[in-house]
Order: sequence, then C-alpha cells, then structure tokens
Amino acid sequence: MSTNTRVRRGLAAAAALSLLVALAVPTTAFGTDRPAIGLKGNVLSAATDDTFDDATPMWDLDDNGLQTVNDTLDAGEGDSLDVYAIWLEAGEEVSLSLGASGSGSWGLRLYDPYGQQVDLQQGDTRAPVTATLKSKFSYWHFVSVETNGAGPYTMSASITRKDSIIELTSAARTLKYDTYPTMTGYVMDRFGGTPSGDLYFFYSFDGLSWMPLESQAYSGGEFSFDGWYQWRKTYYLATFEGNDSYTTGSQGAVYGTYAKLTNPIAPTTMYKRKYKTVYGYIEPKHTAGSYPVRIYKYKKVSGKWKSYGYVSAKAYTINDGKSKYARSLYLPSTGSWRLRAYAPADSQHAATWSSGYDYVTVK
Repeated sequence: MSTNTRVRRGLAAAAALSLLVALAVPTTAFGTDRPAIGLKGNVLSAATDDTFDDATPMWDLDDNGLQTVNDTLDAGEGDSLDVYAIWLEAGEEVSLSLGASGSGSWGLRLYDPYGQQVDLQQGDTRAPVTATLKSKFSYWHFVSVETNGAGPYTMSASITRKDSIIELTSAARTLKYDTYPTMTGYVMDRFGGTPSGDLYFFYSFDGLSWMPLESQAYSGGEFSFDGWYQWRKTYYLATFEGNDSYTTGSQGAVYGTYAKLTNPIAPTTMYKRKYKTVYGYIEPKHTAGSYPVRIYKYKKVSGKWKSYGYVSAKAYTINDGKSKYARSLYLPSTGSWRLRAYAPADSQHAATWSSGYDYVTVK
C-alpha cells in the first residue's frame, strides 16, 4: 500500500471520529475506573430471580477473551435462571453457546447496559443454543441462562472483536508561541496485548477539519511524534487504523498557545490629560478593527503601584501572522506611571500578559 493511500485511509478514519468524544472521554488502561456491576440508568426490564447487581462477573474474558462456566439449574426447585455480567468495550462482540443435559427448554436472554432485552434464543438439550451481542456502549452487559426444566449446563463465551486503546502519556498543556510539542503514547488492547498496524497523526485548528501530520508503523512500545509549530490553539489526533482483529482506536489532545505579545510602547514623557498613541504587536494576527488587547495603567502612589484600569487597543494588520495594537490615551495626573499589555483568551490563544512594563513620567 502506498504512503498516500495509507494517509488517505487514516484521514478518512479520523474524520469519522468525533473529537469531542475523544477528548471528553479519555482512554484509560482497560479495567481502570470501571463502575460496579449494575445497570446504566433506570431498569427497563429485569430478570425475575437474580438481580443485575448480583450478576456473576465473567472475569476470565478480561484475561484472554474466552471463558466457560458450568452450573446446574432446577426450575422445580425455584432455581430457573443464572445471570452473568460481561464487560464490553464499545464495538466489541461476544459470542455465546449454551449446552445442557437434563430436561425442559433452555435459553439465552441478552440485555444491554440499561436492562433492555436485546435478544432471546431458545432450544432444548438436543443442540446448543447460540447468541451474539455487539455492544454500543463501553459498559456492563448481561446474559441470563434460563430453563423450565432441570439439569447441568455449560455456557462458553468469547469476545471476537477487540478494541484497540491508544493512550497519550504526554500531558497536554499551554505552550509558548512558535514552539513544538512532542507527544508520546502507546497502543494496547483490552487484554494487555500489543496490536500491530499503522498509526496516523493529524492536526486541526478547529477540531473539525483535519490535516495529516505523519504516519508510523507500530509494533509495540512507546510511540512519539512532533506536533505542528504552535502559533495558535491546536488539536491533535492519534489514530490506530485497525485491522481484521482490532477496531480503529483514537485519542486526542488539545494544546493551547500563548500569544506573542510585546510590551506597550509609549513616549518616555507625557503630559497630564494630553493624548498620546501607545502601541505594540501581537501574534498571531487578529481581525483588523477588533480590540484584542487591553493596556493596563498603573501609577506609583506612596511607593506602591495602584491600578487605574485599562483601555482596549485596536488591531491593525501588519502581515499574515502579525497585528499591531494601538490606542490613543491620556494619563490623568502627574507622577510615575507604567503600562502593561494583556490579551484575553480567544479561539486562537490562551490569556497572555506582556513580559514587562513600559514606564512613563507624566508632567
């Protein structure tokens, strides 16, 4: 497969994923922060004897994707069903097979995380009863083994579709203007195995339109990739393409960026209540005519700097990446003053103060 073809396939996979989901529901190693066995929300339907909360967990499915249970039911003695809890990641499918000896009819009744019955397969002791359940949610799912007769049974379960889990181990943060983030992480499956396949990395300025950054072949261990140079808030997405054994997996991160904001530039000497232009520069470029910068005013009073509020400065385009901010202002009294610039947070950058002050003597 050519590199361009792989990138196009990876980009298509990324476009199908919601960044909001990727960011709002961080991926963690399988089994961490898992809720207690029980339903997700209100009970819509329920097994008659065993409650969902008391369902027997099939823990062996966590270890190797396979588990067999053996037990006995006797409807005549009031023991007509057993309920089992199975944890499934979104998109995974579990296959179930029930074999019984003895008397009566036997069945498998399947429930989603909300207690809604999604399937019922019935038979007798002459042939196994089979059923499959594909999950829409990462949560507990339930299967009830039921009979109107009596005898021993064997139920086997296998998970045939495993989610790949991407973990970004580098913490997203706010960076200085024109720096490059390096992101690290790894790919695993819910059983601790290591998938092999292609990794694709993308960046976006709005979380909707994605541009390819690079691709890597992955076969285990920690991966690493460098982000785009930070001139504004940037979204990143790491995507494992998936294959016949693994689903596509994705994890996103958002890196904020501080603006590049110069100190205000004012005349060294100003005169009380006489207007003078104060200006400076901000990157990235802001819309001409907008007011992206505040100029804060401080006067030295009894040895301490007292704030006199701020005025908003207007943006003027310098080039494609840079704006000038400027404001004609006056200072109301004689003495020592200083000015500092501040750019409130917007869609492009985090809130940013200029690194220092410009000092003015007012006569």
